Amino acid sequence: MMTLFVGFSESDGIELSDELTDADYERVLDEVTPIRSLIQQYQPQTTPEDGYFLTEFILWGLTLNNKLSKYRVGSGLQFQDKFQEYLRNNL
Repeated sequence: MMTLFVGFSESDGIELSDELTDADYERVLDEVTPIRSLIQQYQPQTTPEDGYFLTEFILWGLTLNNKLSKYRVGSGLQFQDKFQEYLRNNL
């Protein structure tokens, strides 16, 4: 699980626009490889289509448990590391 947080701390997070095509939505979620690996480890029978749902479900769960930040940006959502939120609010 630590790998997941390191991945977010080393990036600007991910942005899921409300206007993404299915292919672009899948491409963005495919970039969150630690979550995809987590799903393969604990739910190996998951279909690719359900994997995208589970990836977003895990992102939402991490925000609800204060492990990631979630912001409404433009016409979508951005998920980021909590440390980036601290820097944004204090610099």
